[in-house]
Amino acid sequence: MAQLPTSIDCTREAEPVSREPLPEGPYLAQVIEDEMKPTKKGDGSYLQLKMEVLEGDHKGRWIFDRLNLQNPNKTAVEISERQLLAVGKACGVAKLDDSSQLRGIPITVIVKIEKSAEYGDRNQVVTYKK
Repeated sequence: MAQLPTSIDCTREAEPVSREPLPEGPYLAQVIEDEMKPTKKGDGSYLQLKMEVLEGDHKGRWIFDRLNLQNPNKTAVEISERQLLAVGKACGVAKLDDSSQLRGIPITVIVKIEKSAEYGDRNQVVTYKK
């Protein structure tokens, strides 16, 4: 059992939460969480960046990027390292030693929609800009 910090009036109508991907394009956002996670196969790890959109119609929505930094697939690692370089440059970080250095800095995140019959459509980060 967990005591909630506030009472919730469950008799009122709840606004639906959008699960649709964001439209393709640029978004002003900031990294709000960063975490290294093991891959599904257990043969590597990736850095998951959770970003919050800061303005516009989609303010408050989240964008995720997963960067395969340790993986048997060398191409996946190279692509992820280039992506990490782009986010670091966008954040103005000269030397990136810890992913927490990326938090709370407004940057432009460019996303597209990745079509997937298995998982459903979802956003994919194309690049980052200052």
